[in-house]
Amino acid sequence: MAYAEKRGKGPAPWRVKYKREDGSEGTQSGFETKKAALGWGNEQESEGRRLARGEAPPEVQIEPEPDDITADEWTERWMSAQDVGISTTDNREYLIRRFIRPKWGTRMLRSLTAEEVNAWEKGLPAAEHVKPRTARDARGLLCTMLGDAATARPRPLIPFNPALRQQNRGKRTGRRLAVSAPRTWATSLEALLIAERAALLSGQDDEFTMLITIGYTGMRWGETIGLEREFLQPTLINVEWQLREINGKFYRLPPKDDSYRSLNWEPRVPVDLPPFLATLLASQARAAAGRTCQCAATHEGSGRYLFTGPDGGHHRRSGYARRFFRPAADGRHLPENGKPGKLVIVDAATWAGLPMAAWSPAEADTPFKPPEGRGTPKLVNASDTGRCAACGRSFKRRTDGGLIAHKASRQEGQEQCPGSLCPPAQDPALCAWLPVKAGLTPHGLRHSHKTWMVEDGIPEILAELRLGHEIPGMRGLYSHVSARMREELKQALQARWEESLKERAALAPESLVPALDKLLAPIREQAAEASRNRIREGRRGDRENLASQIPPNSGSKTAEQVA
Repeated sequence: MAYAEKRGKGPAPWRVKYKREDGSEGTQSGFETKKAALGWGNEQESEGRRLARGEAPPEVQIEPEPDDITADEWTERWMSAQDVGISTTDNREYLIRRFIRPKWGTRMLRSLTAEEVNAWEKGLPAAEHVKPRTARDARGLLCTMLGDAATARPRPLIPFNPALRQQNRGKRTGRRLAVSAPRTWATSLEALLIAERAALLSGQDDEFTMLITIGYTGMRWGETIGLEREFLQPTLINVEWQLREINGKFYRLPPKDDSYRSLNWEPRVPVDLPPFLATLLASQARAAAGRTCQCAATHEGSGRYLFTGPDGGHHRRSGYARRFFRPAADGRHLPENGKPGKLVIVDAATWAGLPMAAWSPAEADTPFKPPEGRGTPKLVNASDTGRCAACGRSFKRRTDGGLIAHKASRQEGQEQCPGSLCPPAQDPALCAWLPVKAGLTPHGLRHSHKTWMVEDGIPEILAELRLGHEIPGMRGLYSHVSARMREELKQALQARWEESLKERAALAPESLVPALDKLLAPIREQAAEASRNRIREGRRGDRENLASQIPPNSGSKTAEQVA
């Protein structure tokens, strides 16, 4: 079978190696794409086998190609021959509809020049108000289509690919500045704080568990919201599906690039769970036992997902970022209508603060006037937060989306919080959240997970397979994941979690998020026990000091009686 490899950085860098019938190996260079190189090599091997069998060349009736076709005509032919996923198809159709067809649709393929393509890409950001990366993607797709036109069979439609980039041409200064900035990542404590804030904003533990799961497994967003309960095992997760949102509709698809991490698929390396996360997810599975997503009938699968929204639907990436993740990470909401993002105002009675309202930030040289109702003892967005402003407990949700006050508060001796929304007894002490990690995204938590594994010395083969990546070359061929590696990874993640939990307890020993507060309880108990031990040691020391001051033969009173 022919084998293609890239040699150099010129306009035609691909070389193909193929087997001759006598057992020797032939090579041919000068191909623009890997596909073209493999196609040529496979044709040579087929021709060699035919000649060895003594067969005459087949008679092929070749329809003459027109002298030229338009870019629109070639685009239709090219798209109909592709076999790619629905997400890739949707992205290609967008680039063709928005950028390629308006500019090149009516042009003849042979009339396109490299100078025109370069000018088009350079002017796209200003003309269409898009980022340079989008312009590069549009040119990349045009280059792929024209590359196939230049290598079409039985004869090429164009003599060369005018969209192919020439290496080492044009402006050289500033090339390093054009490289995109590294993605923001978070420490384990920062990930914990952001997950806690997201749960405070939503009023339910699900957000805390979901974000901690992304941070400590490295799963993609679609794999996390698409995790069905039957793929969660007591100590591991089998990643076999994802949910992709395309044009407002969810599709149940295999993982990106078929990156299965499951005991049912080679190399049979699932996502192992550290003990604390296994306990969290088991609790989440019990809480979600009766839930079924609203769109289960539109795609395959059980519909019994581990993480769903309050209304039974799925979290949409943009909506989740706007409502929960961005305010939790940045300390403020996303900008709207050209105005700066509003600050998250919280009741500071309990750390990290119970979200109460969203205020516009103060402007320079303008007196700040707080919105009306600053001291009103009620939740400003009760339907969004779903938590009691007095005691922080979650309200139960009715089927119509309303809230039901809980029966008992955390305050001892009080059977029920006053009022249907449990208003506090006095005006809250308001403050604004500061950023925890500005610019962090859920995918940034995946980067964080890889960084943590590097810090903990996890072998590269396990770290990459856990993320669903392949290690090319001999490093990936001769490396394998052992049970010892997997156990050491779980121990390292558990130790990292315990350390971050201690750091969180040092900030405040309690949390308004029930799931986190339960995890902090042992640390509180240890601190209380240590305090009691110090008190006992102090009393014992006082008695010993007092006893040492009693002179001998001082009467019938003993040192214990004096103490």
